[in-house]
Amino acid sequence: MPSRADLERFFFLDDADRALIADRRGDHNRLGFVLQVTTVRFLGVFLADPLEVPWPVVEYLAGQLGIADVSCVKRYTERAKTAYEHAWEIWAAYGFRPFENTEAADGMRRFLDGRAWTHAEGPGALFDQAVGWLRGHRVLLPGISVLTRLVLAVREAAAVRTHSTLADAVAAADPLPPGRLRESLAVPPGARVSPMELWRRSPTRVLGPGMVRAWDRAAELAGLGVRRVDCAGVPANRGAALARYGLASKAPSLAELAEPRRTATLLAMSDIWTRSRSTTRWICSRY
Repeated sequence: MPSRADLERFFFLDDADRALIADRRGDHNRLGFVLQVTTVRFLGVFLADPLEVPWPVVEYLAGQLGIADVSCVKRYTERAKTAYEHAWEIWAAYGFRPFENTEAADGMRRFLDGRAWTHAEGPGALFDQAVGWLRGHRVLLPGISVLTRLVLAVREAAAVRTHSTLADAVAAADPLPPGRLRESLAVPPGARVSPMELWRRSPTRVLGPGMVRAWDRAAELAGLGVRRVDCAGVPANRGAALARYGLASKAPSLAELAEPRRTATLLAMSDIWTRSRSTTRWICSRY
C-alpha cells in the first residue's frame, strides 16, 4: 500500500493528466485510464490487470475526478483491448521507454557503474537506486531477475576494479610491501598466531611490557611501507568497506583469497592501522 507521501507524489493528477483524460467517455474509462497512468508512474510497469491495486488508491483518484461511484472502475476491464490501447497511448504521451532501448540501457549502466564505484552499498540498496533511476527517467522496469543480474554484475565489476587498483598502487610504490603483507598471514616457527592476528589486537595494559609491545607493533606496521602507497585512486568508503571485511575475517580465510583481492584487503587493513596512529595515541595518553 503506497504511503500518503507516495499518493501525493505519484497519484496526484496534474493539468497534463487531466487534459489527457478530458475526452474519455464514461467514469469507468476515466478512472481506469488514470489508474494506469499513475500506476506505471509509481511502479515503473503496466500491470497485467490494471485493477490489481489497493482500493484506497482507486478512492484517492476517484476523489480527484469527482467520481462518487468508485465501483464503476470494475467495468474498465470488460473490454480486454481497452486497457492495452490505453497503455500504448500512455506510453507515447508520457515518453516511456522500454528497458531494451539502447540509450536507456546505456544510461542505466553508466549510472549503476558510477553509483557502485562511489558508494559501498549492498545489493539491496543498489537495486533500489536502480529502480529509482528507471522510474525517474521513465524507463519501464525489466523483470526482477534481469535487474538483479545487472546489479550483481556491476557490484562485482566495482569490486574487481577496487582490488586491481589497490594492488597496482602498492606494487608501484614499492615491490616489497605485497610480499610482506602476504607473509604476515603465516604463523612463524615457534609462534602461536600470525603477525596479522597480533596487529589487529590493540594494547590494553599500561605496564612497561605493554608499552614495549605497543612500540614494536607500531614499528612493524611502519615497516610494511603502506604509508607510501597512493590510495587516492579508490574512493575512501570502498577502502574502508574492504578494511572492515578484512578485520572481520581470520588470517587463514584471508590467506585463501585470490589475488589481487588478498593484497588489496591486506593493504586496506594495514592502511587503517597505520594512518589512524592508534598505537601512538594510546601510548601518549598514558605516559
